[in-house]
Amino acid sequence: MRCTYYSLLVFALIFAVCGPLYAAQEETVETKIKTMLFDPTTDAPVVVLETVGDKKLVPIWIDIPEARAIALELQHVQPPRPLTHDLIRNILQNLGATLERVTITDIRNSTYFAVLHLRLKGEEFQIDSRPSDAIAVALRMKAPIYASVQVLAKSKPAPAPDEPAEQLRQKSGVQSQNLTGELLGLIDIQLPESTTNLSEP
Repeated sequence: MRCTYYSLLVFALIFAVCGPLYAAQEETVETKIKTMLFDPTTDAPVVVLETVGDKKLVPIWIDIPEARAIALELQHVQPPRPLTHDLIRNILQNLGATLERVTITDIRNSTYFAVLHLRLKGEEFQIDSRPSDAIAVALRMKAPIYASVQVLAKSKPAPAPDEPAEQLRQKSGVQSQNLTGELLGLIDIQLPESTTNLSEP
């Protein structure tokens, strides 16, 4: 009887410690970048993620420098010298680290949080990040983008793309030359179906 009691107690302790970790890993949904647009009410760019299964949209409001970094990679524009997110990719690759995925983990007080899941020499490291930086690095390292179920539950509706793409391109400084039909500029980048979808406020 006592053995059974202690066994149950040990099991409960293990579940209390490890259970949340397993839940955090399991309760995520893969997303793709669907579009980028401009929110005239906040005067800010928005990257919109879309869940792979049920096509739920996750908009993330970001700053213009990060919007530019994401747009340049989506448009396959190679800068003459490495920019910040290119530098991060180069450092990780030269150290032998791989980016397994990034996860948009939570929304608190209208602030989005993200984590980079890195693997180096057999060990996994989780690095706190802004979602915009995480997405920009993930695009450069061809890593999948996930969102937690709490982010899906808390996310706001995506704003309507009221402002023309050219105005946002002027504000961000992105020169969108040779855009294809799928890449309509920073404000409304429509990606091919095979490409990752959606967002970060």
